Amino acid sequence: MSNRASKPSFARVAVLAFGAMLITTLLPMPTAVADELSLGGISRQNVRVTGLRDEMLLYETSSGNSRQAAVASVEMIKIERYPAVGEAEQLAVDGAYAEAAAKYQQALEEIREDDLKVLFHAKLVVSLDRAGESEQAVREFLGLLARDHGAIARAATPQQLPEDAPTREALEELVRRRFAQTSDAVARQPLGELILRLEAEPDSEDAQASPSEGTMLVGRRAQGPARDAIDELIDEAQFEDALAAVDQSLEQGEGELDRLFYQRGTILVGLGRDRDAALAFMRVIIHFPTVSNHYYLPSLLEAGKIFVKLNQPEHARDLWDEAKVAAEGDDAKLEEIEQLLGSLP
Repeated sequence: MSNRASKPSFARVAVLAFGAMLITTLLPMPTAVADELSLGGISRQNVRVTGLRDEMLLYETSSGNSRQAAVASVEMIKIERYPAVGEAEQLAVDGAYAEAAAKYQQALEEIREDDLKVLFHAKLVVSLDRAGESEQAVREFLGLLARDHGAIARAATPQQLPEDAPTREALEELVRRRFAQTSDAVARQPLGELILRLEAEPDSEDAQASPSEGTMLVGRRAQGPARDAIDELIDEAQFEDALAAVDQSLEQGEGELDRLFYQRGTILVGLGRDRDAALAFMRVIIHFPTVSNHYYLPSLLEAGKIFVKLNQPEHARDLWDEAKVAAEGDDAKLEEIEQLLGSLP
């Protein structure tokens, strides 16, 4: 499975009628914030970026709720206290990588939080690599590994290497020296790979980099999940075939759980199996409760609609109240949610 359940601190809404827990939502006092994130093509304004943990970007909403989003799902970050960050991010999205690298370098001089330094140092390395500044990218990558060698740093492994022999030899010596000074096996792995690539002939297969996740760090434009065969079956109202395909994927451990649960809920609604559909949507809500997850917000909305049909408006209200929090920054979606809430008795 490619999805892992995350456990943010904001409240999870579950349904007692289906054996889940209903957890009270805690709303701290609002704070004055003015950062901005782009998640799944939606701009989330008036948030405050607070840090980085593993591969998750941490932030707070304007109402003080703690949230987290996978770095891979964040298309752009703007931090009011570090203006160079937003400028660098926009330049990277526009493909102006040399200029973006200069701004990321400026941002690193301003940023005080060590964890955020790791993230934007990684973005600097990727920008230099894409700008064709391969020697500087390798040197900055070594500096990044000295700062941290977690998943974010390793995702920034340079894809390009200098072609001229003297530069390659100088870099190889530098990397070997760093390798000898490093005892940590995790940090040694990317260093060892760099040595092998620098040893090889520039045009040889051995000189090529393994696939990098750098595209998830810099210059990523918003895009939703690609449609699949199950989506096509749903569109054609072939619900029995679609359900068989979903259940087969779940049994064989194929595909992404959040997507499969959401598709299953949609299919079961089409089959008129409302209670089973609610369970499927609730699995998304409980196991993948991050606003950056493409299926979290629609699952809140669809589950709420089912509970209205089941004459349980109190559960629908809980779900749609949580949906309002998840939809912060999306005015059209917030208007839709307000209309749903207004329809409740």
